[in-house]
Amino acid sequence: MKKSLLSILLPLMLATTLLFSLSSCGGGNKTEEVAEAVYACPMHPEITGKEGDTCNQCGMALEKVEDKEHEHTDH
Repeated sequence: MKKSLLSILLPLMLATTLLFSLSSCGGGNKTEEVAEAVYACPMHPEITGKEGDTCNQCGMALEKVEDKEHEHTDH
């Protein structure tokens, strides 16, 4: 009885441990890669929002702000 219980529980515990370790390896990176785009007013850069919003000071459509990290104009 003890052998059969051990032969069932041991693989189950190993499989569970493996699943949790694999799921935690890349879990944090996915949310970092899918960052929401930032939109800002061309005349008032301090006014930000989401796509389709307008500036509450001048009424202009907000434009997508590109990340400075990914621009390689220096080299």
